[in-house]
Amino acid sequence: MNAIYDAPTDAQGKSLFNHLTRKNEIQLDTHQQSQLCYGSDGVLLAVSVVDPFGSLTKDIIVDYLMTCYNGTAGSLNTQKGGAGRGLHQIIENADLTVFNVKKGIRSEVICLFNIDGQKREAQPSFHYFFV
Repeated sequence: MNAIYDAPTDAQGKSLFNHLTRKNEIQLDTHQQSQLCYGSDGVLLAVSVVDPFGSLTKDIIVDYLMTCYNGTAGSLNTQKGGAGRGLHQIIENADLTVFNVKKGIRSEVICLFNIDGQKREAQPSFHYFFV
């Protein structure tokens, strides 16, 4: 949802669609579209989403996760859609989540899932890299 509603920004960095409810259909221009990739080696399933905006900051991630873990999801955005619950579900269900962000250029979120039947880690893990 971030790649569709939150990531797209104008030349000044102002969000184009995050004020809309997530029930609104968004038509992205070709240069605004994200890319979904996935692959597996039989042990891990990797899923990656890349957007061409680079607007996903560490503060956004931490703030939304804090509201979800504190039981106050949705309190940061009473005037728009989204509440960080999708981000929270990603972190909770992936064995490892990696955020690669080049501000104003590109955001990539990579999730690794252990699929070989081994018990997954009890604590979710995520890493944020930025340029």
